[in-house]
Amino acid sequence: MIAYLVLALSIARFQECPQCPSVTVIPAGHFTMTYKEASDGRKEDDPEGQRKTHPARPVDLPVPFGLGTYPVTRRQYGIFVRETHRAIEKGCHVRQQGVWVPDETLDWQHPGFSQTEEDPVVCVSWNDAQDYIHWLNEQARAAPYDAAPGPYRLPTWEELEYATRAGTSTLYYWGNAPRRDQANYGQASCLPCGPQQQGSDQWLNTSPVGSFPANPWGLYDMAGNVWQWMEGCHGDPNSRPPMTCPFQLLHGGSWLTSPEYLQTGARSYALLPHRNYEVGFRIARTLASAGKTFRDCVGDCPLMAVIPAGTFFMGTGRLEVERERRERLTHKVTFAKPFALGVYDVTRGEFARFVRASGYPIKQGCNILDVEGHWVTDPDKGWSNPGFSQTDQDPVVCVSWNDAHAYVAWLNGRVHSGDSMDGPYRLPSDAEWEYAARAGSSTSYYWGSEASHELANYGIEDCNPCGARKDGRDRWYFTSPAGSFAPNAFGLYDVAGNVWQITEDCMHYNFDGAPADGSAWMTDTNRACYNHPLRGGSWLDPGSLLTLFERNPWGSDDHNYANGFRVARTLDEYADPR
Repeated sequence: MIAYLVLALSIARFQECPQCPSVTVIPAGHFTMTYKEASDGRKEDDPEGQRKTHPARPVDLPVPFGLGTYPVTRRQYGIFVRETHRAIEKGCHVRQQGVWVPDETLDWQHPGFSQTEEDPVVCVSWNDAQDYIHWLNEQARAAPYDAAPGPYRLPTWEELEYATRAGTSTLYYWGNAPRRDQANYGQASCLPCGPQQQGSDQWLNTSPVGSFPANPWGLYDMAGNVWQWMEGCHGDPNSRPPMTCPFQLLHGGSWLTSPEYLQTGARSYALLPHRNYEVGFRIARTLASAGKTFRDCVGDCPLMAVIPAGTFFMGTGRLEVERERRERLTHKVTFAKPFALGVYDVTRGEFARFVRASGYPIKQGCNILDVEGHWVTDPDKGWSNPGFSQTDQDPVVCVSWNDAHAYVAWLNGRVHSGDSMDGPYRLPSDAEWEYAARAGSSTSYYWGSEASHELANYGIEDCNPCGARKDGRDRWYFTSPAGSFAPNAFGLYDVAGNVWQITEDCMHYNFDGAPADGSAWMTDTNRACYNHPLRGGSWLDPGSLLTLFERNPWGSDDHNYANGFRVARTLDEYADPR
């Protein structure tokens, strides 16, 4: 039985630029994922029925996201090719006498059969799809995505199955039996596979997108017509990114496959450079924390993302590996109302405006690693000269918990009439930071179970002593400009790596007595609070310290060239942000 819950029901669409695909907004919700391996799409058939059926698992999608209303068409892909002067590479796999063979005469313009400009593009690889998406992000440049990679991407396998089901629990989103008035697919018996025309399915090969009815959420061609590339590693679909995984997943079946492979849970896979005359793709779009961001004032105020209300278990989840006792403990936290968190860490430029405007006498001196790997305080170092080069878009470092409080007090004075020590802006609590950083994830990192230099800026793995490292997309030895890596599902950047982030709480080593509402956990009034949890890891640390449950105690007035902060904003006691 499929468990299903959504938070919105209306169909909404948008198109950000003339050359951009139509995007349908998919509501947040929860469902039970059931799937099996399909074989006839990429590899030899499995006549003995050995394809693997996987156990069902619950999946939460805590915020809405966008999905292409249709697969990317020949016309849309052709615009990309023309505008980028992209060379057309020959070679596309076709099926001959039940065997997949490469045909070096074919390409996306000439796939071996006739197509209209509104047919889905085929003979495109996973790599081709990524290049199209990179170009698409350059066309849109929609705030707050003013840095790479941008909001457009391939959908994850969870997103595609969730959006395909659209609240249904049947084998197909229209019912339990295949229907040629609902989809374009091949012969009923796939030994060998072959195309078929019958009834409303009048096409032997691809059909123009939208030729069949949409599913309940207004998405077309979610079953049949073309297999669609997605973001997920075959063997470990939760693995992100695919750079260490040669096989990526495919969804939906095609004009060539039997109806079994159009079932909502079926999937296949192929090599990243593989091109095939039944494989295309559709785009997804991140909607940045339920699509709502705001800025209270021009120039000085940071861009904020609205974090939805919800419940999570703080600390190491049951899926994690064994760690120290304090990290194995979990703590249920419920946020009854939304709050806001900075989309980015506070940048060097933003902090500089505060210092100039307020005359704040920030303490000079900053902790750095010496050449022997020992922490020392260098009296000549500070936020404006941390010992390495930074841009104004890099996160500010060499700032303490006290400095962050001074910045927040100044910021409140900019937006709230009254005492500058009172107002909506503050440091996030430890629980708020982890809830927002997880964004619904139960893995060690918001993207999966393994650290990746393609998704975060961090140091060498052997941390004795710690040291900076450049690798892949992580091309910075020290800090990277805010937003240089992909955001999490709430639209937050750099919640893993780049700089440790200061939180409000006093440091505690278990959750005994911790607030269940997510508020900051301070000490009793008669006790001083000397240390505060830092979260997220930094450019200097190994990947193991970037996990979503790692907590690093740090003193209230300590300055370090790997530490920064981001701000939070209360929403329930003040007027709703515009």
